[in-house]
Amino acid sequence: MRIILLFLVLGFSSVYAESPWDGKVAAKAEGSNYLVFGDDVNVRKSSDTSSDALFRLQAGESVKILRKTKVLQVIDGDPEYWYEIDASGKTGMVWGGLLADGAFRTNSTLLLVRNLGVKNSECELRVLRDGRDVSRTNWHSGPVSGETPFTLIFLPVTGFDRPPQLFFYLDYFVFSEIEYGYESRALFTLSGNGSPDFQFSWTTAFNDPPACSETSFLLPGDNLPADKKIKRGIYSGKRNSILLLDHDYQMDSPGSDEYRLREYRWTGSRFLSAE
Repeated sequence: MRIILLFLVLGFSSVYAESPWDGKVAAKAEGSNYLVFGDDVNVRKSSDTSSDALFRLQAGESVKILRKTKVLQVIDGDPEYWYEIDASGKTGMVWGGLLADGAFRTNSTLLLVRNLGVKNSECELRVLRDGRDVSRTNWHSGPVSGETPFTLIFLPVTGFDRPPQLFFYLDYFVFSEIEYGYESRALFTLSGNGSPDFQFSWTTAFNDPPACSETSFLLPGDNLPADKKIKRGIYSGKRNSILLLDHDYQMDSPGSDEYRLREYRWTGSRFLSAE
């Protein structure tokens, strides 16, 4: 049984109220390792695109962030800092937008994720196999915070006819218009040739007191037991479908629980809403 029930109590409002999300830049952490997202990335002598290139890096190579500079540069609408990095003993400066914000590997497949900035409100997923570029895709993620790391969960393909090669979701934190934030989740499949397909996304939990919501995610074979305290009945997963159960309630009103079931049916290539 695989039931994912998340409730996020958001205590970030006072922080974001002092610094609205549209001014946020996702900074990389000093002392941490990151993988290169771009191709033929120039590592330069100084934090300037006109500076001399010392050497080049390829997608998937690992670097360590030595320090973040105060230099902020906007390229293709994406504001990023410059960083001094160490790559196998060689050092130099790299613009942060050329580094991945998340990296996940399974067998010979490497998945790289890049946050394109809160103003773009998009992220990019790139797939490498045996070190070679396969494909990439962008999806509308909303303004993603860089303060919470991307996480990726691989899902089983049992219960689906003509299943994809890989099946997974990405978790990330999104700023909202009211200066709260919420955890969002995006579902992807990988076809036989390794091409990534964005399927759909949803919010796992939201808290705007007194209104609250949480969402349960059910795969085929999953079972969600009844809970009389919150007036929830029994829900079971369906073959060839993903079910999302939304639970809305008011914190100051016991018994205000309301439920809505959403179904996404697998066609062999896409998850389509049954609504």
